[in-house]
Amino acid sequence: MADGIPAHLGTLGRAEQLLWDAYPHGGTVDVSALPDPERTLRGAVVAALLLGAREPDPGRVPAVRLTGAAVTGPLDVGGGSVDCELALTGCTLTDTPVFSEATLRSIALRDCRLPGLRAELARFEGGLLINRSTVAGQIRLTRSTITGEVHLDGSQVTGGPGKVALFAGGLVVESAFFAMGGTVFDGGVRIPGARLDGGAFLQGAVLRNPGGEALHADNLATHILDCTGLTAEGMLRLKNITISGELILDDVHLSNPGAVAVHLGRAEVGYLTFRPGSPVAGRVNITYGQYGVILDDPASWPADLGLDGTVYNAVQMAARPLAVVDRLDWLSRDSSGYRPQPYEQLAAYYRTIGHDDLARRVLLEKERRHRRTLTPLRRALSCFLDWTVGYGYHPARALLWLLTLAVVGAVVFSLDRPAPTGSSAGTFNAVVYTLDLLLPLSVFDQRSQWTPMGASAWVGYTLRAAGWLLTTAVIAGLTRVLNRR
Repeated sequence: MADGIPAHLGTLGRAEQLLWDAYPHGGTVDVSALPDPERTLRGAVVAALLLGAREPDPGRVPAVRLTGAAVTGPLDVGGGSVDCELALTGCTLTDTPVFSEATLRSIALRDCRLPGLRAELARFEGGLLINRSTVAGQIRLTRSTITGEVHLDGSQVTGGPGKVALFAGGLVVESAFFAMGGTVFDGGVRIPGARLDGGAFLQGAVLRNPGGEALHADNLATHILDCTGLTAEGMLRLKNITISGELILDDVHLSNPGAVAVHLGRAEVGYLTFRPGSPVAGRVNITYGQYGVILDDPASWPADLGLDGTVYNAVQMAARPLAVVDRLDWLSRDSSGYRPQPYEQLAAYYRTIGHDDLARRVLLEKERRHRRTLTPLRRALSCFLDWTVGYGYHPARALLWLLTLAVVGAVVFSLDRPAPTGSSAGTFNAVVYTLDLLLPLSVFDQRSQWTPMGASAWVGYTLRAAGWLLTTAVIAGLTRVLNRR
C-alpha cells in the first residue's frame, strides 16, 4: 500500500485521485468538465472508499460524492459495512452495483445511467434515491430494510426480457416510498409482503407488463397507497393487502383486456377512492374485501366486476350520494352471475343511514334478479309474489288488489243480485258480500245467506280464489322478509 492506497488498486487515475482526496472530508468531486478519458474511474476504487480504505479527517464526515463520471467495472460492497453516504450525479456505470447483504448509509443516484442495482437483504441506515435515472435492468431490493425514504422519481427502469423492473418482495421501508413524476417500470413491479410504513406514492407512474402483472403487491401493508394518475398495462394485483388509510385509484388508466385489471380480493382498506380517468379494460375484482368507505362514480366501474363478499361501512358518490339506480346497475355487473350478498350489503348500508325505503328497493331488485336463475314453475310463482306483494317489501299492494276486486265484485253483484239461500236471509249489501267472499274466513256471514247465479257465480268463485291467493302471498312475502332479517 503506497500513500494509503491498497495495492490491488495500483496507480489511481486523475478522477480516482480527486475522489480519493475528497473522501476524508466528504467533498464533492465534479469531473464533468474533464476530457472523457480523465472522467473514467474504476468501480473498485469507489467500493474501496465505501468500505473504509481511507480514514476520515478528524472532525469531518466522509462521503463519496461524485458528479459526471464514468464508473467502469464492478462496484461491489456485498456483505460489507459502509459507514458513509454514496451520492452519484450524472454518472454512467458499466456494471450493476452490488450492495446485497450490506449495511449501508444513504445512497443517492441522480441523473445516472446504470444496468441495474442489487441490494437484496441489505440494511440502509438512511434512504435510497434513484431519481431521473435510466436503469437498463432490474432493481432488486428483496427483503431489505430501509429506515429512510425510497425515491425513484422520474426514472425509467427496464427489467429486461421476462423480468420485472423492480423486484422487492418483503421490502421494509420505515418511512415512505415514492415513484412519482412519470416514473416508468417496463416489466412491472413486484413487492409482495412489503411493509411501507409511511405510505407508497405512485402518482403519475407508468407500470408496463401487458398480459402479466403490472404490480404484484399481495399482502402489502401500508398506511396509504396513492396511485393518482397511474397508468398500468397489465394487472394490478393487490390481494390480501392491508391499508389502514387510503387506497387512491383516481384518474388512473388501467388496461388488461380479457383478463383481470385490478384484483383486490380479501383486501382490508380504510378508504377506497375509485374514479378512473378512462374506461377500465378488464375485470375489477374486489371480492371478500373489507372497506371503511368506498368513494366512487358507479358508472366508472367496468362491465365485469366482482363484488361478492365485499363489506363496507359506507359507499358514496359526491354528486349523488344516494343514487340507488346507479348502485343497482353497479351490483348487476358481476359476470359470474347472481349473488345475494352484494344486495344485502347495500341494503344494510341504506338502513344504517336511515333510508329503509331504499333498502327495500335494493332487496326487491335482489329478488327479481334471483328470479332469472329459477326454473319456469318457480319463476312463475316468483312473478306472482312480485306482482301481488312485492315479495313482502310492498304489502300495501295486496290492499290495492283487494280494493280493485271489491269494486269489481260490488258492481257485478249490484247488477246481478245473488239469490237468497233461505227465507231468513238478511239485508243484501253488494260491497259487504264481496268482502265476505274475498276474506278466507266469513266475517260478515253474507256468503252463507246469498248464492250468486249464472255468470256471476263464476265471479264469486274467482273472488274466493283470489282472496286465498292474496292471503297466501301476503303470508309468504312477510315470512320471506322476516326470515332474511
